[in-house]
Amino acid sequence: MANDTRSAAKSSLDEVLATAKCDIVLDVTWTVKPFGLRKSVDLELVALDSYTNKQVATLQSTSEPAASFDMASALRECVSGGFDGFCNDIMNHFSDMATNGREVSLLVRVDENSDVVLSESDIDGMTLDEYIEEWVAGNSVNGAYNLSNSTDTRMQFKDVRIPLFNEKGRATNTRQWARG
Repeated sequence: MANDTRSAAKSSLDEVLATAKCDIVLDVTWTVKPFGLRKSVDLELVALDSYTNKQVATLQSTSEPAASFDMASALRECVSGGFDGFCNDIMNHFSDMATNGREVSLLVRVDENSDVVLSESDIDGMTLDEYIEEWVAGNSVNGAYNLSNSTDTRMQFKDVRIPLFNEKGRATNTRQWARG
């Protein structure tokens, strides 16, 4: 895999995610809507899997318009009706990960200065791309993966399911898993 040393711009959220290494990111958006002398709040709470950025739970709600508008009360009202379902969806996501593994993506690239060709290089009687695909199949939970793109210099795997824990019972991430 190429060692890409170019720096990229980072947002505050990128820095928090890199430090926190969380499984779920909560995205909260609300809008205060005036109704004459009264106001209400539209709330959207979305839980995203931090590895795939796929939505795992959502809560959308609107508070009742009120003349004596209090933001905290309006937000509490929005959350109170559907929060149990929202939490259940997140727990179902974690249950799925415990059973089927964490969904990740894997990109294999050949450095531009390399003479390696994925479809020609030979390892144990297999081309390098066959060897890599065989390794991914053998090391993903239930052999779950999707090779979405493969060329002489690049292989892109999506929907790869990796174990949550390694053989020592320690939590694992994509980088640790791919080192195998």
